[in-house]
Amino acid sequence: MEATIDQNPRAVTNVCPNGHVSETVIDAVATATGTDPLQLEPLYAVVDPDALDRLVRSSAESRGPSLEIRFTMAGCRVTVRADGDVAVAPPPTTDAAPTTDESGEA
Repeated sequence: MEATIDQNPRAVTNVCPNGHVSETVIDAVATATGTDPLQLEPLYAVVDPDALDRLVRSSAESRGPSLEIRFTMAGCRVTVRADGDVAVAPPPTTDAAPTTDESGEA
């Protein structure tokens, strides 16, 4: 499965090739965070993976109104669409310098 980078240089968009969008979510979050998929919190702690797969599959088959599911996993904003598109936007990084008090100490 190939990941593509969105306008956000750390955002990841994957397309689910096999109907198991839950696996695609895990892969995309792992890519976006630079984390081994086995080290991520379990997807079931956030959303029921079987229900997610069924919902996306049935929505794609019915060709009804467009489905979009949003949730947060490992600090990333995850968007799943009926066509199997999974977009993951990691949280912004803060590279702020440490602040000092009046004495000049951090």
